[in-house]
Amino acid sequence: MAKIAARNVISGHKGKVLVEIDGLVKDFGMIKSWKATVEKTKEEISCIGDNWVRHKAGKLKGTGEMALYDMVPEFKEMLARFAKTSIDTYFKMIVVNDDEGSNSGTQTTVFTNCNIDSGVVAQLDESSAALTTDISFTFSGFEIISSFKEVEV
Repeated sequence: MAKIAARNVISGHKGKVLVEIDGLVKDFGMIKSWKATVEKTKEEISCIGDNWVRHKAGKLKGTGEMALYDMVPEFKEMLARFAKTSIDTYFKMIVVNDDEGSNSGTQTTVFTNCNIDSGVVAQLDESSAALTTDISFTFSGFEIISSFKEVEV
């Protein structure tokens, strides 16, 4: 069994998240963690005389979550705008995994039609030296612009 070369494992903190809102791109260096998941919905298909339930792939559902230091006004402004005008904001997120110490290279993924579900508007915490907030979001498209390359184990 081949063993992986530790130097080629991608470090979780090497990279960046860029957010494009209304044509303006901003580096969100204050993000602590970021994750996007694509879920395939499936319909159950069953037939008389067959004990097995089959599954047919249907649509995709994109969800994500991020934790960041509570110093980002953009997401709060999106919620405030929606509360005041019922106009929602959709945006792009570009995630770049780039661990220069690894021979695996860089992976860049663009997520489109992003829309926040919820976010903290204001908070205080006597025991916290750094306020953080969690934001959940949905998206309805993604494209892998560049992928990690295969490396020797």
